[in-house]
Amino acid sequence: MSINGKLNLSRRQSGQSMVEYAIVCGALFTGLYMVNEGCEDYDNCIQQLQVAMHDNYAGYSASISAVHQYGEFTADVNDSTWGDGDDDGGDDGSGGGSTVSGEEYVQEVNTLTSSGGTSGFGTVGYLSSDGTTVVDSSGNEIGTYDPDTGLYTDFEGNTVSVTENNYVVDQDGNLVYLTAVVSCTGDPPDVFGFGYPIASGTFFSSSSKEELDVPGSLCQEPAFNVLTRTGGDAGGSIVNGYYYANDFTSSSLEEFGIAFEGEVVYDSLTGQCVALVNGWDEGSNLDTDTADPDDTWDDEKTYAEEYSRLNDADYVLGYLDAGDYSDQTTFGGADTYPFSCVSSRTLSPP
Repeated sequence: MSINGKLNLSRRQSGQSMVEYAIVCGALFTGLYMVNEGCEDYDNCIQQLQVAMHDNYAGYSASISAVHQYGEFTADVNDSTWGDGDDDGGDDGSGGGSTVSGEEYVQEVNTLTSSGGTSGFGTVGYLSSDGTTVVDSSGNEIGTYDPDTGLYTDFEGNTVSVTENNYVVDQDGNLVYLTAVVSCTGDPPDVFGFGYPIASGTFFSSSSKEELDVPGSLCQEPAFNVLTRTGGDAGGSIVNGYYYANDFTSSSLEEFGIAFEGEVVYDSLTGQCVALVNGWDEGSNLDTDTADPDDTWDDEKTYAEEYSRLNDADYVLGYLDAGDYSDQTTFGGADTYPFSCVSSRTLSPP
């Protein structure tokens, strides 16, 4: 499928951790060129590298497995606000509730993982809906979490630094990713809403997690997360090289579509994938009179003056979340883009 190809509505999006393992093994072979000095407690540095990579991959696999295992639990394990199938779920846009339609549903899962050096990292527990209570896979309270300090404390007083990871899973525990419902034609296609597809072809809204009616005449495209310069969540999503500030869809799709508020470009100098406000290049001296998508600045105007637009807070809306892009292209089946940037436009110095 080309980078502009449309995703079938019934496509299954699930993880394949062996791909990640293959990447890790490739890095391991690269390490064969390491010198065998300064690696205490090991026969050589290659052995130390093997142990570290094995342990860290094991930790990664355990964390993903824990998310999949969550699908085996009942909906009220984490003090969920879900109904039992007879009641309507919340529709406040918070993403904390859902209506269970038969056996098909999606739910947000928050896991806490701890850092363990060469021993990898493992799942500490699941974060309940109150944001501070931590439970195990059976729903038993095992400790508390302080989101301000990032510390988990068990009931024996032991404290460890943890990382909060947010996932969305279907009723079988499979990871699902935010997806845009779009027209099947147009450049760019019209975007009508956002949500989560599952294997059966059922589609759930991004906010209320309720089932959405998606006409068969529409298509789907991956929606990628956007970060601030400091790594915080900037909000909104990137779809087909454009930035959409609103990616929350509740009970129905937009009738006339959602307007994009920015264009995504690849900065070849820094390697950044930048979302810029619409019209950011108006009045610039970019040479775009070519079929080559690799735009350049004319020599008539200084490169520094033009380049500053890609770093000016008045123009920059955010940056592509590289981690989300990697997850979706590696595990979710999303198509890849050149330079790992969801854009068809590359900007280069003269």
